[in-house]
Amino acid sequence: MKEGIHNPGLPAGWYPRSRSQIRSFLEKLDGAAYSPGGCACIVPHAGWSFSGKTAARAISAMASCDVLVLVGGHLGPGDTIWLLPYSAYNTPAGFIETHRALADSIESRFDIRHSSETDNTTEVQLPLIAYYHPDTPIVVLRAPPSGLASELGCMLAEYEREESVKIGMIGSTDLTHYGPGYGFTPMGTAAEAYAWIRDVNDHRFIQAAMKGDVQQILRLGLAEHSACSPGAAASAVSFAFSSGCRRSELLEYSTSYDMMPSENLVGYAALLYSPA
Repeated sequence: MKEGIHNPGLPAGWYPRSRSQIRSFLEKLDGAAYSPGGCACIVPHAGWSFSGKTAARAISAMASCDVLVLVGGHLGPGDTIWLLPYSAYNTPAGFIETHRALADSIESRFDIRHSSETDNTTEVQLPLIAYYHPDTPIVVLRAPPSGLASELGCMLAEYEREESVKIGMIGSTDLTHYGPGYGFTPMGTAAEAYAWIRDVNDHRFIQAAMKGDVQQILRLGLAEHSACSPGAAASAVSFAFSSGCRRSELLEYSTSYDMMPSENLVGYAALLYSPA
């Protein structure tokens, strides 16, 4: 790994840029409180005004652990696993160090590509991790929608057992991207397709994720456009089921249309995995 500090790269507006603003945003969370106990989760990665509260529900419910592995996406099936090559991450909610031993182990097992490009699938989660898990080191990756995602999850579960290191895993993906802006309009306008997106396309992906069906997660994400980063979800689910965290719970589901009706629509879900 290269040395260096990751600083925020996304434009202003994706998430608050001070700890006081982050605290104010997260203190407005409504609904049920979730007792920390998750070993893995799937979270959305749009701007916080759309999906920050949904992501926070899952990340705040993760159990204390020795290291958190954050996996993003926006890769193709032919890509390899990407590793962010930083020794630490500077976020508005605090500073996070990289777990070097685990990062090195991942590099020794896979043909890794280092990438320092700005990517929302990982960056928008970093302040949430720093806020809710301030003393936990991380490893930040991006996983392709292929068998490598499943292999990554299994490798991390194996590392956890062999090294007696408690790992928590966060898979970052939005769900259906619908509308002319995404080139996907099989059911008409967003208003006409709203029920289908919620009750069919996103529902099938969520059910596959809750059942631990990694192959179905990848197939639906690619063939049915029901996830923009299915590799991230597949890696988190593979880790959860390989490590014995097979109890799944849908904490929250929403769409961008619920907050801002538009001709383009994106689905968001927070899923939590805990010991059965």
